[in-house]
Amino acid sequence: MKSKRWFYFAVLSFCISIFALCTLGATTVNLVPRPPQYVLFSFDDAQSLAMWKETLDFSKSQDLKFTYFISGVYSLLDSNKAQYIEPTHGSGQSAIGFGGKSLEDLHSRVDWINTAYDDGHEIASHANGHFYGGKWTSQNWESEFDQFNNLIFGVFKNNAIFSLHFLNPYHFNKDEIRGFRAPLLSQNSAMYESLRRRAYTYDTSQVSSPTYWPEKINGIWNFPLAEVRLAGTGKKTLSMDYNFYSIQSGGKPDSENFAKYKTEMTDTYYEYFFKNYYGNRAPVHIGNHFSKWNGGAYWEAMKDFAREVCHLPEVNCATYSELNRYMDSLSVAALDQYRKGNFEKFVKHLVFSSFENRQKSFEIDLKITTIEVGKTVEADIFGKNAAFLKSQPNSEIIWKVDGHEIQRGNLLDSMRLDLVPYFAQLDQVSKLSVSVELEGKEILKATHTVIPISLQGSERIPVLSADADEDRVLMGDLPEAHFDE
Repeated sequence: MKSKRWFYFAVLSFCISIFALCTLGATTVNLVPRPPQYVLFSFDDAQSLAMWKETLDFSKSQDLKFTYFISGVYSLLDSNKAQYIEPTHGSGQSAIGFGGKSLEDLHSRVDWINTAYDDGHEIASHANGHFYGGKWTSQNWESEFDQFNNLIFGVFKNNAIFSLHFLNPYHFNKDEIRGFRAPLLSQNSAMYESLRRRAYTYDTSQVSSPTYWPEKINGIWNFPLAEVRLAGTGKKTLSMDYNFYSIQSGGKPDSENFAKYKTEMTDTYYEYFFKNYYGNRAPVHIGNHFSKWNGGAYWEAMKDFAREVCHLPEVNCATYSELNRYMDSLSVAALDQYRKGNFEKFVKHLVFSSFENRQKSFEIDLKITTIEVGKTVEADIFGKNAAFLKSQPNSEIIWKVDGHEIQRGNLLDSMRLDLVPYFAQLDQVSKLSVSVELEGKEILKATHTVIPISLQGSERIPVLSADADEDRVLMGDLPEAHFDE
C-alpha cells in the first residue's frame, strides 16, 4: 500500500511539474536554453593504493567520472628524493612526502593511474612538493612544471625500474594533461604565464562564490572551489574535504562525532547544489583527498551526495576536461545569459523536495576589533541573519583566553571585553577567542593570537593578530591534507 501511495504521489508531482513547465514556456520563449548542472568531483593525491581502488570502484558503481590532480613527488621512491629540487627549498624537500620505499607499490601506483585513465577519468597536475608558490618567479614555475613532467613520465627511469614501457609508462602523454591545481591554491601571474606557454587550458587554484560561472583569466579557464558555509552554522569553509575536517574538529581526529560531521557536510553540499540547480546552474566543485579523517566521515558524505545528485535530471557529474569542452562550446552571448540566470529555471519537483529539508547555514560573520589599544576589544556580528541571531533569547557570546572562559552573556550586552583584568594571563603569546552559540550550538568563532608588546620599559600592551585562526581553513589545499590521520 505504501508503494502505491508513493507511485501516485510521484505521478501527481510529475503532472504538476509538466503543467508548470508548459505554463512558464508560454512566457519565456525568448530565454536561452537551460544549461545542464555540472558537478565536478576531484582528488588531490595519488599515493594510497587502497584509495585508488576504492575511488575507482565507487565511480564504476555510480557511472561517474573523477579528475585526479596527481603530485609528482609520489613518483619518486624515498631513497631517490634528492632528484627533485624544490624551487625555493632545495633538493629532496617535499611538504607531502615522497613515493615510499617499495618498488612494487610504485609500479602499482602507475598501474592504477593507467586504469583510471582507461576508465575515462582525467589525470591532471597538482605540481610536486606542495610548498607555497604565490611568490615564485617564472623561472621557479618553469622548473616545477618541467620536473613534474620528468617525475611523472620518467618514473621508471628515475627509480631504475626496467620495463618495456621505460620511455613512457602511461597510456597517455604529457600533452593530454591540460588541467592544474596549485598546492595551497597559491597562484600568481607568473604561474599563469607558464600554464599558457605549456598549453594548459584550465586552472582550479582559486576560490569563488558558490554561484560563480567560469570565465577565462589570463587565457585560462578558471574553475574555482567554492567558499561555502557549514550547515547549521555561519562558519566559512571551502568545498573540499580537509577544510571540513579543519573547521569541524580543528584538524584533529574525532571519530566519535562521525555522524555529526558527515551530516553537516552532506547538508552543506545539498545547500550548495540546490541553490545552483534551481538557480543559475553554475558548476558545483567538490574537492577531496585520499584520506579518511574522522572515521571516513567526509569520504562517506561525498559518496552519499554523489549517489543522490548525479542521477537527477539534467545533472552531469563529469571531469574538468568535459566541463572545459562545454565552456569552449558556448558563445559569449550564451555564457553572459547563464551568468545572469536568464533562462527558464527548473521547477522544484516535489519528489526531490526532501533533499532540501536539511539544516541550512547562517549568512553571518564575526570579527574582533580593538576599541582601546591594549585595554578593550569588541566583537562585531554582521550579515543577513545577524538581526535574527541577536533577537534570540537563547543566543550567547562567549569570550575565552587560551581555552578558559572569562566572560559570557547575551549578544546585546556582552560584545565588549575589558582586557585589563587579564593582563597577567597574557605574559606569553596567548589565544583570545570569541564565539557565538545558539541553543548551545557554536554558530561562529574567531580566534586571534594576542602578542604582548613591551612599551616604555616594563609596560606590555596586548596586540591582536591581524587574521583569525579560522581564516586558515580558507587557504584551500593544505599540506597536511595529504596524510592520513
